[in-house]
Amino acid sequence: MASIKQKERLERLFRWKQDGVKALSEHGSKEQATRVLTAKLRVERLAREARLVAKTRTSCGTTHDDAKSPPF
Repeated sequence: MASIKQKERLERLFRWKQDGVKALSEHGSKEQATRVLTAKLRVERLAREARLVAKTRTSCGTTHDDAKSPPF
């Protein structure tokens, strides 16, 4: 039979392993949430840039490349 100290040691080891699994799971969840937020912010930034480009083209009546070409 295992002594009381051995049982306590095994219980501590078991709790330590479970805490590690829990911490890893929480870290994975936070990492996934960060990825989702980053993707959302990227979509918003690209949409904002696209609106700016569209606004610039409609307000000038020309594209940016046309403005640089020589008048022939």
